[in-house]
Amino acid sequence: MVVQPPFDLPKMQAVWGWQAFVNADEDGFIRRVAITSGNHAEVNSLADLVVGDETGLYADAAYIGPRTRALLARHAMADKVQRRGARAHPLSKADKARNIEIGVTRGRVEAIFGHMKRLWGMARSRFMGLVKTRIHFTLAAIGWNLQKGARFRRLYG
Repeated sequence: MVVQPPFDLPKMQAVWGWQAFVNADEDGFIRRVAITSGNHAEVNSLADLVVGDETGLYADAAYIGPRTRALLARHAMADKVQRRGARAHPLSKADKARNIEIGVTRGRVEAIFGHMKRLWGMARSRFMGLVKTRIHFTLAAIGWNLQKGARFRRLYG
């Protein structure tokens, strides 16, 4: 016999994925996180990540556009967004060199996600719902900062 609750519980809808974004400083410490469902554009989460004292935005080519340029102007940040070519307009050698230079700095941020996916099993979300997923990723970011801080203390005193 199945007992029904006296009220209707909302059904959770499965989402095809979540996107996690971080704002990290030059040492690799996470300053702010944002989580969105997988069907939202990455550029929509950019305003949620800005703290206000950043000197530049290091980002991949998905962030090219007028909204990003307006945000950079509003916060007086340097434009370190990678360039992308188009079908009839390939990247110049200067833009390719610029992308490589930016990619070195961006690699530190990608290492955060690689570590979380590879060692902490965060390649897939374990939870349904934005709130639970955000809490899980925020706790992982805190763990990353604690681990990074312990390493810094061990290396630099």
